[in-house]
Amino acid sequence: MTYELHLDSFQGPLEVLYQLVKKNRIEISELSLASITEQYLDYMEKLKEFNLELASEFMLIATELIQLKLRTLLPVDKGEEGEKEDNSDLVRRLQEYHYFKKVSEILGEYEERGSKYFRRAIELDFFIDEEIEINLDLKLADLRGAFICAMTAYHTRSPEEEEESEREWKEISFEDIRIEDKIDFIINKLKETASVLNFSDLILDKNNRLEIVVTFLGVLELARLAKISIKQEKVFSDIKIK
Repeated sequence: MTYELHLDSFQGPLEVLYQLVKKNRIEISELSLASITEQYLDYMEKLKEFNLELASEFMLIATELIQLKLRTLLPVDKGEEGEKEDNSDLVRRLQEYHYFKKVSEILGEYEERGSKYFRRAIELDFFIDEEIEINLDLKLADLRGAFICAMTAYHTRSPEEEEESEREWKEISFEDIRIEDKIDFIINKLKETASVLNFSDLILDKNNRLEIVVTFLGVLELARLAKISIKQEKVFSDIKIK
């Protein structure tokens, strides 16, 4: 059920009415603010729960409409500059309302997406075995000295060191590792061992990150197809596959 007004000169949402009034397409003097308020209260009574967003929207726009109507009933000569300031202030407040409304919609979408996932809590102690004492008693001169040493070392490299550095950046190899091949490899490996495998046993090159990622995706795909079962005893421990 959506909230719409039914007046003699207008039918539709309150926000649209306000825009038409602002653009002088509907005379504010022809509107009955009492009727608008009465219809709003009647609508709120029919709702099962109080709608804070709708109430906030009504309060903002209704306040602006009241101010506009008061100007027609009690005109005050404030000069052209004062009138422009009032109009710009009204526009600014309405723009702020639209901005926060949009932000609330985006945050609502994030909340809905996040509700579909459950993240395992990890204690900080898991990463830190023992307390590490950090000396923060540093002066600006110490940082400056360290920076100068680093830059000096960089600019005084030997030709051999520069060539080696350039080679490390330029020599990039691309390997063709297909997930289909990894899936076949995992299945054959399980048939050969006929027992539980560790995920680390499936990695031929421990330093090849691409192979690790593709192998992991292959394991997930087989688990999704219910062809294997996987188990992990604790966070970051090896994955058991069977």
